[in-house]
Amino acid sequence: KLTLKVISTYCNVSVSTVTQLFQKKASTTFHDFVTQRRMEMARKLIREDMPLEQVGKAVGYRDHSTFYRAFRRYFEVSPREYRSQILAEKTS
Repeated sequence: KLTLKVISTYCNVSVSTVTQLFQKKASTTFHDFVTQRRMEMARKLIREDMPLEQVGKAVGYRDHSTFYRAFRRYFEVSPREYRSQILAEKTS
């Protein structure tokens, strides 16, 4: 699990330094970057037909409800609704 603390320890700098450098270089926050990566991977796994209960764990969420809320906030549809949309596109 990659965290700001792990990165700052590895680089031998403070968490605030890592935060500032990340924001400057990536033009986003570390948290938003990690969330974006998780959501992109979740979308890929859903398209590959991984069971929804396993997708959240596979992308780093401890429980399904936290994953569900994050996915819905990010894509404005639930993981189940997203899967339904993918299936509808495949059959049309």
